[in-house]
Amino acid sequence: MPVTEPRPPHADITRKPIRLVKGWLRLVIAVVIALGLAAYCQLIFVPSFQQVAQQRGYDQGNLSDLYSRWVGTRALLQHGEDPYGRAVLAVSQRGFFGRDARPGEEIDEAAVFAHPVYLVFLLAPLSWLEFPLVQEIARWGFPLLVALGTVFWWAVIRPAATRLEYVLVAVAALCAPPTLEIGRVQQLSALTYFLLAGAVLLLARGHLVLAGMLLALSTNKPQESWGLVLLILIWALAALRTRRPVVLSFGTSMLILALAGEWVLPGWISAFVASSSRYMANTSALHLFGRFLPSAILVLLAVGWAGLLLIIAWTGRREAAATRRFLVGVGSTLALTQILLPTYLQYESIYLLPGLLLLLDLSAWYTGRIWFVLHRVAAGLLLFPWPAGATLGYAALIGVPLLSAPLGIRFLPLSLGPILPYAAVLALAPLLARRSFRSLLRAPLNERDAAPGDTDPAAGVWEAQES
Repeated sequence: MPVTEPRPPHADITRKPIRLVKGWLRLVIAVVIALGLAAYCQLIFVPSFQQVAQQRGYDQGNLSDLYSRWVGTRALLQHGEDPYGRAVLAVSQRGFFGRDARPGEEIDEAAVFAHPVYLVFLLAPLSWLEFPLVQEIARWGFPLLVALGTVFWWAVIRPAATRLEYVLVAVAALCAPPTLEIGRVQQLSALTYFLLAGAVLLLARGHLVLAGMLLALSTNKPQESWGLVLLILIWALAALRTRRPVVLSFGTSMLILALAGEWVLPGWISAFVASSSRYMANTSALHLFGRFLPSAILVLLAVGWAGLLLIIAWTGRREAAATRRFLVGVGSTLALTQILLPTYLQYESIYLLPGLLLLLDLSAWYTGRIWFVLHRVAAGLLLFPWPAGATLGYAALIGVPLLSAPLGIRFLPLSLGPILPYAAVLALAPLLARRSFRSLLRAPLNERDAAPGDTDPAAGVWEAQES
């Protein structure tokens, strides 16, 4: 018999007046929080980082993560110079910090071009502009990419979402503290996040060739995209007859990017590996457990988390892309990728936004005391940055002298960042093992929006084998 998916209370979107009032009240609350976070950004967040930069003696630089990428792109495309070379590195150091490196001083990781060389093709249009203009474009454009990417995620999770829901999601993503950090430092993670969101949306809509192309482009930051790329490739290889376009498109695109990179910079792969090693050697942004656990224990933990990622990818390989089962695996994988990164950087928490949206969408499914508590704790931790930042912003508006407060208070909205990926994984991954949810999670999100791949006969075989 066909599976009838229970509709949680929040899934019934009607046009009754009371629903509209509640919806617009949610929008008002979102705007109030957004204004509070804007005040936090302008009155506390940015000035605090400027104070720190002044204390460390590099307040005269542009302090933009995009600068070294722009310098490397400009050097290679306009002057034929090696973006991984010491000369370009020195220019990046001088622009970022406003001074040359002192004798014996290590080059900071922010000045290193630690990307595959084909990133220059994505940044090529910007290389012909002066950096002050590029910086302003990125300062406002990158947060918009995060907001648009989050709207893409919501379009996959809730195909029948209303315009009001899209506005709420966009506003929430735009004013999220990690997004504020992306705007402050002009971080390319926004582009990678946008490309991954677009790829998953295209998969759910059945546009497999375009999805493979976006996946290939997302490898401009391979440390952030590898987990989801691996999951999707395992998923595509499991039903190669119907999902072959994803594999062929991704493989062809990667080959073109690699060969084009070899054309503009022969031997770029070894230079990229050396540059990445230099980046890791100079970074101080260690992950949560990397600060106090010995390396042997860290390796064992990494193996365990990587094993869980592979289990999620393998057990979901037969699912259709337009199902919650597949999306829960995607959200769990994005969070696990953050755990497996050797460093913790505040802006990378944007990759937890899909997991948060899934938790909110599936809130009515967490029945039972243990599941209820698990959901509320995880969702509360992931939502914490918004009210915390808004509270500090309004406190600054009424004259509370927060700029003289300890940094721990000023950066309170970001304080839980290192533990948030664990909260997301522990709340989402167990859903995949809950037998009573398996058939429900496999039901198409919206029968009218089911992609051609959703009728994959392999999915029926898989269900027959399990039953």
